[in-house]
Amino acid sequence: MKNSEKIDIQLESDSALDNEELTEEQRCQEHYETALRYINIAKHMKQYEDQDKYYHRALKNLRLARAKVPGLKPMIQDVVDKKYYARAQGKIATYEEACKIRDLARTSTDYYSAQTLFERIHKYEINHKIPEHLVTPEIYAQVCQCQDSEQQAAYCSEMADKLLLQQRRKSQFSSLAIIAVIIAALAFSRTTLSRKCLAEAYSLTKNYDNAARWYKYVYQKSHDDRDFENYKESQYKFAEKQSLISNSETVRGIFRELAFLNYKDSEACLLRLEKARIAEMPDGEKIRFGNVNWRILTHEGSKVLLIKDKTVSALSFHHGGGEVTWDNSTIRRWLNQVYIDELFPFESEKNALINTTLVPEDNTVYGTKDGKETTDKVFFLSIGEFSRYGSILPNTQNLWWLRTPGSTPGTIAFVSTDKTIMAYGYDPGNTNIKTRPAVWVDVSE
Repeated sequence: MKNSEKIDIQLESDSALDNEELTEEQRCQEHYETALRYINIAKHMKQYEDQDKYYHRALKNLRLARAKVPGLKPMIQDVVDKKYYARAQGKIATYEEACKIRDLARTSTDYYSAQTLFERIHKYEINHKIPEHLVTPEIYAQVCQCQDSEQQAAYCSEMADKLLLQQRRKSQFSSLAIIAVIIAALAFSRTTLSRKCLAEAYSLTKNYDNAARWYKYVYQKSHDDRDFENYKESQYKFAEKQSLISNSETVRGIFRELAFLNYKDSEACLLRLEKARIAEMPDGEKIRFGNVNWRILTHEGSKVLLIKDKTVSALSFHHGGGEVTWDNSTIRRWLNQVYIDELFPFESEKNALINTTLVPEDNTVYGTKDGKETTDKVFFLSIGEFSRYGSILPNTQNLWWLRTPGSTPGTIAFVSTDKTIMAYGYDPGNTNIKTRPAVWVDVSE
């Protein structure tokens, strides 16, 4: 299995509504919500291959949803357009980047970098053609110009090998041991083994970033677990070194990848950096924690209140009828028993969440009584909490639930798109009002 296949976000199996008792409408709604999540994931993918994959999954779910979700035809066409334009434009951009590296190449490493990009384009193109009728003629013409990627990769490989031989003649003062290893490796293989020697050379000189890049390339060719272990170790050392000078998303991203692979103490390193980042950022800022982005509402000593930056697709506050308050709602159980695992994939992140005692808060406008006290890690804000902290939040495109009861028993207050508190509330079975969870995080060391 390639490393890129080890981290694959599969939303269908984590669905909160995935059971045999669903109606056809509910199943279609779930497919629709899953499609929206895949679309959002695709937008954040850096590589066009990943965008293509998640747009494809979104289309699959939209087509399953259209039986009961009206008006999806334009949306399906839009996702089709995004899928193929992302694939086409990603291919074009990657090809242009490879050509630029090739044209400016001065070392064998430069040519190897260009070769890697050309091979990536060629291998993906084999099973992922771009139909002419799904993109504009201008885009398609540019795509056609990229069809010599296999030949370009071979050319870059040949030029890289030639430069390695030249370096041997001109660099007598360089490390003779490393050059000897490269030459010996080239005697047996002028491709994978030479790259492996290059990776080992970078590792010996503590250039762990380049070492990781080439070990990954070698592993994708060899599928040898030892090469994958070398890749992980190089990534770990690079992130460990960089974390001493920068708490960047790049560093946290590497530790996050390694944590999914259960490598050393990467999960603990990731949590330490996440906590430090949350603690240092001011109120109102957006921050990545777990699998999603959050907004910081307030700092109180060693704990910080976060609210999810984007609302979650339509889920009712409660389904099943009867008068409902936060303590007996189905959304409370779903947030703390199901969705918490989607938000936070690692136990250490969930353990950093504070068990918060939620005291019942009656509706002071209408006098409606709230339910019982609860202790939760994931919750909705009350009217009082939103009044204290919500002013720093930007407006949203969606309505979203609070946990305070509305004007009558069985209704729930919510927030409008312009941040107005709708204290009169609404039917908790409504799915047009979105979900926006909040958490208290312990950021102490």
